[in-house]
Amino acid sequence: MAEGSGGKLVETNQGVEREFKLTALVTQLNNLASKISEVENQCKSQGRYIPPHERKKSRDRENNCVEDTQQIILQKDH
Repeated sequence: MAEGSGGKLVETNQGVEREFKLTALVTQLNNLASKISEVENQCKSQGRYIPPHERKKSRDRENNCVEDTQQIILQKDH
C-alpha cells in the first residue's frame, strides 16, 4: 500500500514540476514577444521597419541588382 501512494506522490510532484516549467516558458515567451513589439515600434517610429512579408521582396531586389551589376561587368570585360 505504501508503494502505491508513494508512486502517486512522485507522479504528482512530476506534474507540478512540469506545470512550473511550462509557466516559466510561457512567461519567457511573453517577455520575448513584448521586447519584439518594442523593437518593431522603435523601428516604425524611425522609418526603418520593414514588415516580414516585404523583407523577402527587398532581398530579391537587392540580389537582382547585384546580378545585373555582375552582368554589366562581365559584358564590359569581353
